[in-house]
Amino acid sequence: MCAFCEAYETQKKIYAFNNQHPEYYFEQTFYEITVAMVTRVWTKSKGKAHAGRSTDYRFRGLGYKLNYCPECGRKL
Repeated sequence: MCAFCEAYETQKKIYAFNNQHPEYYFEQTFYEITVAMVTRVWTKSKGKAHAGRSTDYRFRGLGYKLNYCPECGRKL
């Protein structure tokens, strides 16, 4: 199992645990796992490194639907 699939399975276990123990919350909680495109940029000027990051969620900030693992291609 790749690193992304392991992280995905961990998140699913956390959400399953939370749904089995509603006493921790005041209201019923729902979860949806989506993904975003993250762009990291580095520049070097005058001996100093500068870095930036932007995140593209596209669809009203909700992220993209996750059907397949972007690392190994396994159907999720």
